[in-house]
Amino acid sequence: MQLFLIGCMLLLFVWRFPQMTRTVAASMAISALSIPAYVIYTESTSATMTFDMRHALAELRTYDHFIKYYLPSHTNASGYFFGVIAAMLYKTLDGRDQQSRFRLILQRTLSLCSIVLFGLNAFTMILPSLNINPRMSLFHALYGSLLKASWGWCYGVLFLVLALKSKSLLVDVLSHSCMQCLAKLSYCVYIVQYSVIYGMYTNFPIPIKYGAFNLVILTSALVLLSLLTAFLLHMAVESPVVHLGNKLLKYFAEKETLSNGPQYKQLKNL
Repeated sequence: MQLFLIGCMLLLFVWRFPQMTRTVAASMAISALSIPAYVIYTESTSATMTFDMRHALAELRTYDHFIKYYLPSHTNASGYFFGVIAAMLYKTLDGRDQQSRFRLILQRTLSLCSIVLFGLNAFTMILPSLNINPRMSLFHALYGSLLKASWGWCYGVLFLVLALKSKSLLVDVLSHSCMQCLAKLSYCVYIVQYSVIYGMYTNFPIPIKYGAFNLVILTSALVLLSLLTAFLLHMAVESPVVHLGNKLLKYFAEKETLSNGPQYKQLKNL
């Protein structure tokens, strides 16, 4: 939630001061890379952590690895910040000629980012065998920072590639009305899914057996409950706030246009 608020404030700042766009984008990129590295180095934690959720869901909120590696804001900062940077970059592309030239660069960049993403994540399988001491480890700090940022890079570049494609089956599928509806609910799903998962797993009266059938049933129930809860949150909170925000932005935009108009300047000269 705090990253969402930070992102909104940064976008409002850029909207008010467009000349600061590059500075804000550079600051977000540096923060997404440096903050995770600093936290990993100073806290002497591992670069990343994988764990079996079956051993954590009994008391997820006090599970040490979940608290250290999943909940902190710096873990998800790259996904937010690089996504915002991609959106800002997309807004600067005017004209089909500029977009077509940039599209070729993006396609090559996406291939490179995919290789880096796959390589960094594949390295996690051999990382435990290296037996690197995590205490004040520069290697863990750099690797953990790049690993977290690699997801944000790929998301951002993929977004730009799809946004600049004029005709594509994938673009047509993602542009379908059903997908647009899910996109509107996606952030609310992200907000409520932890509470839904925690509430369901901690209120079962009997131990859960993790067979294929039970896994399908539980996953289906979690998805359905998350979507229903997200829909209620969207209708009660997100949609009214977005509507109010759009009205405020329209009001300030009209006010600024009026203040910079020729009639206002003539009156001011009088």
